Amino acid sequence: MSIMETESEFDMKHYLSLTGGSSEDTNTVNLNLLKSLVYNHVSNINYQNYDLLTGKEILDMTPNGLLQRLLVDRRGGMCYETSELMFYVLFKLGFDVRRVAVSVLNDTNYDPTEPLVHNILIVHLDGKMYLVDIGFGYNSIRWPVEFDFEKTEEKFVIPGEKYQLICEEDYYQLNLFIKDRYASLYRFPRPITYIDHKQSMAYYHDLVTLPQTLYIRDSGIYFGVIVEGGRFCFSCDYTDGSASNFTFMSIQDGVTDKQKLEIDGFVDLVKKHSKFSIKNENIEGKIIFKKAY
Repeated sequence: MSIMETESEFDMKHYLSLTGGSSEDTNTVNLNLLKSLVYNHVSNINYQNYDLLTGKEILDMTPNGLLQRLLVDRRGGMCYETSELMFYVLFKLGFDVRRVAVSVLNDTNYDPTEPLVHNILIVHLDGKMYLVDIGFGYNSIRWPVEFDFEKTEEKFVIPGEKYQLICEEDYYQLNLFIKDRYASLYRFPRPITYIDHKQSMAYYHDLVTLPQTLYIRDSGIYFGVIVEGGRFCFSCDYTDGSASNFTFMSIQDGVTDKQKLEIDGFVDLVKKHSKFSIKNENIEGKIIFKKAY
């Protein structure tokens, strides 16, 4: 058994209180509880890869460390952090939950040599399977999505958020409908390859330490905030150690509003909506981000 599965000091009541839940509602493992836990988790833990890009350090991935950083300190985090905390909560409450490492596509061609830089969960419940993805940048999924994993299916989550799971002979691919077409998000093997805590942490270590340039770690900053009926998306490019092209996108009831910002406006909006304080300085005309922890 791993640390994630044996640690006894985790305060579940504290986790539930910070995410808007109640221990009185966790006595029965069922779909309503799963939906509530996933929605509350993704609504209260914002996505950010700022710490990854500016620090490139292995962070505390124990349940208590994740609880403190993501929720108590209100920092949020990237996929392997928030997904691992979600796994632990579901596991401790009695769900049959399993980890899956996936190959990110981001609407590009599949490259089998790319490291597995994203992590999702599959929950088996009452003979059905639910995909849980609470850490895919600003496109985290607010509900568990039921797929039968036997044929290609389309599922609406809310208006403006429609997903497609393509089932091919040797792989699955998740797509998101954007504007007038499906854009590819990621793919993973068929049959599904489940990984344990040790393997998941090895992939996390690869993400942080591999010397090659990784898009999510080296090339841009992303913040994602789930709100009722939509989401707020913040992004900017980060090339040659300098930030540029600051963008704020609001998606509400399927309607998208996109704005270009200056650095001060970007910093202010991120803090307003995610409570995250960006540290930066202007050095010879270059905007440099600094570690914020």
